Amino acid sequence: MNSLILFIAFACFSLQSFSQDSFNEDVSLINTGELSFPLAGGGNSAKNIVHFTLSGGISQLVYKVEGLDSEQEKYLKDLRRGFYIQSDASYVLSDYFSVGVKYNFHKSKNELADVTFMDINGNTIVGSISNDISISFIGLGLNGRLLSESEKSILNAGLAIGTISYTEDAELLDKITAEGNAIGMLYNVGYEYAVNESFGLGFNFNYSFGTITNVKLDGVELTGEDAFKIGTGRIQLGIIGLFHF
Repeated sequence: MNSLILFIAFACFSLQSFSQDSFNEDVSLINTGELSFPLAGGGNSAKNIVHFTLSGGISQLVYKVEGLDSEQEKYLKDLRRGFYIQSDASYVLSDYFSVGVKYNFHKSKNELADVTFMDINGNTIVGSISNDISISFIGLGLNGRLLSESEKSILNAGLAIGTISYTEDAELLDKITAEGNAIGMLYNVGYEYAVNESFGLGFNFNYSFGTITNVKLDGVELTGEDAFKIGTGRIQLGIIGLFHF
């Protein structure tokens, strides 16, 4: 019962921590994502003290798309969808907690050809637009878990705090690159099935967020009225493989 209370308290604290995400931040230039828990195999936290996980799946940015024409909205909605990969290395503290380093990478892109533009002189130009977004997160995390009586099924949750690196390569007549960094958080919950003492399989849900405020365009940081923010909030669902040493 004590372990259940600890786990619920940890999960509730983590959920509360990400409720302040900036869903309404500017998102794109065109409009201005494994849990490292000890795998139970006969109470083997003493046997397996280092754990490594790999995961991947679908990832979607959570920015809002509204107030645009239908073609622009469709473009930006498609741009939100991508994929993620994640790796995690952790050290077991007890049967219920571990600490580790987590890396998460999001990728999404979209392009549209034969788009008609009008330049500042009123001339009509036909060209293409494209956006290619990469978001990396690396941070330190605390993980917790609950085991079934058979020690084959494991529920886990984790919270990591670290740095976010954002890069967006965009083309709208001219090519331009936006970059920035921020402090961010990544919360995840998941389920693991212990195949044996050394390997497990499962699925995982991530929620990560952070706001880029020091945006640079082609290496020049924007200030004053030219400055804008980019939200990096994203949700992810994937499959994980867990290796225990």
